[in-house]
Amino acid sequence: MSVSVYTFAAPLVGGTLLGLSVLGGVLSFPLAILSAGALTLSARSSHCTVTVHLIYGGLAGTIGGAWVPQALRTLGATPVESQLGLAAAVMWSAIPGFVLLGIVARVTKNMNDSGGFAVYCLALFAVETALVSLPGTVPWILFGYAASGQLGVAQLAAVGGVPLVSAALAAAAFALIRLIESLRGDPRSQNIRLPISFLSGFACLALFGADFAHNASRATPVDGHSVRFVAIQPAIPRPERLRPTLQSLNTDRLVQYSTYELEALEPSEHDTFVVWPENALIDTGDTLISADELARAAAVSIGRPLILSATRPTIGQPVTELRNSLISLDSHGRIVAAADKFRAVPAVEATNNGWIESVARSLIGEAGRGRRIETSPSLVPLESAGGASIALCFEVLFPNIVSGRRPENATAILNLADDSWVSSPLASRQLTSIARFRAIEQRLPLVRVAHGGLSAAFDAFGRPITELPLDRYGSIVIEAFPARKPSWFSRSLILALPLGSGLSVWWSYPLVARLIFARRIAKKPTDHNVTAGLLEKDH
Repeated sequence: MSVSVYTFAAPLVGGTLLGLSVLGGVLSFPLAILSAGALTLSARSSHCTVTVHLIYGGLAGTIGGAWVPQALRTLGATPVESQLGLAAAVMWSAIPGFVLLGIVARVTKNMNDSGGFAVYCLALFAVETALVSLPGTVPWILFGYAASGQLGVAQLAAVGGVPLVSAALAAAAFALIRLIESLRGDPRSQNIRLPISFLSGFACLALFGADFAHNASRATPVDGHSVRFVAIQPAIPRPERLRPTLQSLNTDRLVQYSTYELEALEPSEHDTFVVWPENALIDTGDTLISADELARAAAVSIGRPLILSATRPTIGQPVTELRNSLISLDSHGRIVAAADKFRAVPAVEATNNGWIESVARSLIGEAGRGRRIETSPSLVPLESAGGASIALCFEVLFPNIVSGRRPENATAILNLADDSWVSSPLASRQLTSIARFRAIEQRLPLVRVAHGGLSAAFDAFGRPITELPLDRYGSIVIEAFPARKPSWFSRSLILALPLGSGLSVWWSYPLVARLIFARRIAKKPTDHNVTAGLLEKDH
């Protein structure tokens, strides 16, 4: 096929497939491999590798963030401004990483295929590791997120995070291409040995990785009592939740439903924590009763420790700058711990005033002129919260936040979310599929409870436990036990399955290939036998 076709068609197709795959779904895993294969073919067949990656990353980001314009419209942007906001988000979060990969592909183009692609996979791992850790980034378009439905491969996240999953997917696509190219040529070629070995190990990981990790790699339990979390999903429309005059009524609704759910539970001698979603209470400084007072009264009414998120005014700051706070209260209504949000959405929430943020805010109009969230400079566990590591909404995208808020002996991960800013379920499902990787990395069960979005629970290996219907009152109850972080040895055991399988195929390949082709040659008639047969037929 001509270079021009690969240059333009492959990145367009591949970028579309990657965008669809990171949104989640049954076909996300094979779509991601096909997407990486399209990018590989395009980059190998073109001298414009940076342009190829630019097209690919731009399209993947646009489709993967299809919900962005709708969210900006909800926040006050016009249709044109919402589309400009999507373009800004793609340029901010998706394109830089892919352009860097394009430069790496260009530099390594003169290397042999296997060596060049090994360097490319290492670069992919390094770039994505930077995207999930550097300030200001929003890593929602990583390759590895497509493996959320393939829990065997997703277990690699416990070893090297989602970037390692991404590198494995890209390597699988390259190995598949090499295998097909070798089979089209001489099937006895030794070029087939490496891709078959890699794909064999990859297939074993995909098929048996989750069960293998469950038996070989888990958090270390410690002595201590279990903790029960009762996460409450409300069904309060967004306009009602934001009205200052309705805060007391909204709190009463949550208290009544929480009490109802607690009464239906069997008594427990261990602690039971009630968990409310992000922005359970809204206090912008003009409410009749402060969020702290409402939270204290709620905990006393429920009679159980309460974990929630509240928007609170910042003392001495303008009303346009608020705090999004995690609050833990005991059953007597005392606030025993509080922590402000560590990361806010760039341009929309963040208080940063650099020139990049200013340009982004000017593009999205009213959506960029709302109230700002003042973030905390420190990241520490929330004490007296049942040993939970807590992430607010999109903070669950960042492994370092979940790890930083994890106590030494943790019980679970709580993701308190507010998805009511977008009516489409795409964003909520994408964030939920991303959140389950935090459970795999930390080897802790995860509960996601949301306003106007998906509430669900997963075990420590990312396997689904339960999921609540959208826009209805409901609850998720899990019992969690304290555990230490899994050791590096325990995490590395996951690699034993693909490495062992791949090396077994590598070592046995020459013998197996020799036996197979020896039989084929023995069965194939020689020229002498064919001639003798024809003569006998003539007589």
